[in-house]
Amino acid sequence: MPRGPLQLVLHQTRYDLKAIRANRQARFSTLLMPVVLLAVVVGVTGREPIHDQGATLTPATYFAPGLIAFAVLASCFLALVIELVVQRETGVLKRRRARPVPAWTVVVARMLAAVATSLAVAAVLLIVATNAYDATIPAAAIPALVVTVIAGGAALSALAYALSTAIRSSPAAQPVVALVALPFFLISGVFFPASKLPSGLETLATVFPLEHLAHGLRHAILPGTSGTHLDAADLGILLAWALAGLAIAVLRFDWLPRTTTSAG
Repeated sequence: MPRGPLQLVLHQTRYDLKAIRANRQARFSTLLMPVVLLAVVVGVTGREPIHDQGATLTPATYFAPGLIAFAVLASCFLALVIELVVQRETGVLKRRRARPVPAWTVVVARMLAAVATSLAVAAVLLIVATNAYDATIPAAAIPALVVTVIAGGAALSALAYALSTAIRSSPAAQPVVALVALPFFLISGVFFPASKLPSGLETLATVFPLEHLAHGLRHAILPGTSGTHLDAADLGILLAWALAGLAIAVLRFDWLPRTTTSAG
């Protein structure tokens, strides 16, 4: 009996999650990197309170949202672009095509796996930040943090698929990813609010999803935030980027290696 669209996506998602779990080195580094960065930034800044938007926060509380945003960027964009290009060029995607599996199910399923990984990393980081350090995360903010991570992960993983279609070879993947991600990482409020940047850079940052992910996470944990703790504007922009990236990824999806087809 043929599987329906939802069953196909869930089956492919389970496959991708198993592949992520099987890669012990990548799994360990993905979970550990944000925690190491938390220890470094708290160690460098000390224990003095930080004032942000009228609130007084401990360093761990102040930096936790940005570190979660970095974890989502690492899981859903940096590593994913390289993985997708390598899978295409080594013939993994070509073998998947033989099942057959529609392109959109491969894209959506890998996005869901990346989002699930991001949620796990965010949970580990918050557990460490609140228990080993003095971070204060309001219980009412947890649903907003989850929703924002899901939206940000969907946006960044969709854009990872879209960018991977423009990279022609495996050796080019890492330099291209660094060239694209590093400038926006530095201006997108991951370690400090983008409002502290010069106006031109602040305006540029607000065009792209990473700044809205970082701002949405920071907004959720501020003591003065009430209601759902969600920033509707940030959430809307993240979802718009997710849809745009998904459309480009599906339209330009390529099962076949570029290097092999070019040489032939």
